[in-house]
Amino acid sequence: MKLHTLKSGRTLEIGLADFRAGKNLFDAVIKEIKASKLDAESGKENFLKDAVLSVLSSENVERALWPCMAKCLYEKNYITPNIFEDVSAREDFLEICYEVGQENLIPFGKNLYAELSPLLGIVGLSQG
Repeated sequence: MKLHTLKSGRTLEIGLADFRAGKNLFDAVIKEIKASKLDAESGKENFLKDAVLSVLSSENVERALWPCMAKCLYEKNYITPNIFEDVSAREDFLEICYEVGQENLIPFGKNLYAELSPLLGIVGLSQG
């Protein structure tokens, strides 16, 4: 497990989910990003904002994230929705989602950027 100290000072131990749970999360995030439209009027900044907000507010992403979070410990307790009934734990919810999501998504995306870079450059989304 990977130990992470949250901004609140509480601890999060991240265990990698099994392949199917991680892939379900990856698919849910990709579907939300694909639903965000990039057009000349809104620009890439609005596209990125819309994509992030779509992922954050998606019930499908949240549903896919719970099996990943179930492999993790928050303050030495396995993460379940009941942990967040404690109002003081809610301040950590989005940070936990981000950290657990990132840990489970990175393995799927390690080579993705290298493969997509030429295409992203064509449509004007690459860095530079």
